[in-house]
Amino acid sequence: MKAPRVLMLAFCLMGTVLLVLGSSPARAGITKRPRRDRRATMLRALPAGALAPSEPSFDGPATTPPGSAPRGSYQAISAAAASCGGTTATFSNTTPAGIPAPGTVTSTILVSGAGAYLLDLNAQTFLAHTLNGHLQVTLQSPAGTVATLTSNNGGMFANVFNGTVWDDQANPGGQVPYGSNPGLATDRAYADNVVATSLVPEEAMGAFIGEDPNGLWTLTIADMCVENPPMETCMDDMGAISRWSLDVTTLPAPPASRTTRFQNINTTTIPFGPSVVTSTLAVSGMGTYLGALKMHTFLAYPINMDLDVTLTSPAGTVVTITTDNGDSVNDGFNDTDWFDKADPAGQVPYADDPGLVTDRVFLRNRPAPALVPEEAMAAFNGEDPNGIWTLTVSVDAAGNRGSIDDWELFVTTLDVSGGDCALSCPGDVSVPAEPGRCSASVTYPPPVAGPCCGTVTCTDASGATFPVGTTTVVCTAAGGESCSFRVTVEQSTPPTVN
Repeated sequence: MKAPRVLMLAFCLMGTVLLVLGSSPARAGITKRPRRDRRATMLRALPAGALAPSEPSFDGPATTPPGSAPRGSYQAISAAAASCGGTTATFSNTTPAGIPAPGTVTSTILVSGAGAYLLDLNAQTFLAHTLNGHLQVTLQSPAGTVATLTSNNGGMFANVFNGTVWDDQANPGGQVPYGSNPGLATDRAYADNVVATSLVPEEAMGAFIGEDPNGLWTLTIADMCVENPPMETCMDDMGAISRWSLDVTTLPAPPASRTTRFQNINTTTIPFGPSVVTSTLAVSGMGTYLGALKMHTFLAYPINMDLDVTLTSPAGTVVTITTDNGDSVNDGFNDTDWFDKADPAGQVPYADDPGLVTDRVFLRNRPAPALVPEEAMAAFNGEDPNGIWTLTVSVDAAGNRGSIDDWELFVTTLDVSGGDCALSCPGDVSVPAEPGRCSASVTYPPPVAGPCCGTVTCTDASGATFPVGTTTVVCTAAGGESCSFRVTVEQSTPPTVN
């Protein structure tokens, strides 16, 4: 028997009042050749000295916690570090300098008045040259850290770096397997007189993060042409750096940070190629602004150069760890740390650089202890690290198999609160009650939040069941800023009682 309509409406309204009072705030391209082939013309290159990578401090318990972000939580990803309490200033050198062939030239920029903690760095070069594959280019900070922007990339083409912006976050996609990757200096398919407008450098500029940027920065350019007439000559090498600049984003002081290790100890078999396998790792309980990331791999495989490896963040950003590096020897990545600060030295000119996966000479049965990956880990900086991370291994040749025996992430988050949050809630929502019920499941758009909001929590999550009547939903950012909107469920037909 159906109850009288008036009684049921009163019951629905009572439920509404109770629920409101009970709410708590709360790439396709060219076929690549083995990486070592890029050194074929460097007959008189100087060998690099022994490098001793200085590893930053990582601490915290080894954990692999399950779970994900709580329902009703939203994370605003930082698109630009400057908007999270940081300040960006641009410094330039407009004095032209010719590049001797062969030879080396330097150009400097004095940074002053910036904050004491470097949060992000981009560089732009107007570097004209007839044969860019002969060039090695580094950037050195006032603290002495050296990062390689490019070493013998660009092929036999002209002027490909004549306006290039070097940015660790220039290539958020690029999942393996691929033939070329236009966002990476090492994997781009270059063309004559076509400027690569934005590139991830060969070595991460994340190596500079945390340093005091005030002082003299040095751009070093080496032309590695060789005189081997009649086959090779330096007569065709002509170039100059006409101007260059740095975009320096800083904080006034080092922010508070926390580092925790997360681990996947489950073995994943890498089948005979061509093949692609993935392994995942859950990160939870961390802050919402990633400041640094280090990965450790136990990756066993007979021929290193057959492997293409990427790491994908919960936000979907893909970073290339290695593609076709490691030469034709085994197990080069079978006990390896991957992080942006693994190679603080390595000044050009050099024939090889043991701290870079792209420039190291690998030996049989000798895993590289620490490497800068082919693409910057700093590409992830500013994202919320909580969620599922995915390691992808692609084998591009047949005949061998291997395994991912263990891999770990060292996750460092920063407290960069104090910037502009600018939290904005969606508009009011009105929906009819579901047939025969005095409630409705309501899905609403997430609040729009600035990059400094951190996690935004709403008292009633999108997709939750709302009672007949009007419910005020309050959304609160981690820093305390809040906004609200109303959800109204209208009783259009009498509910039924069984």
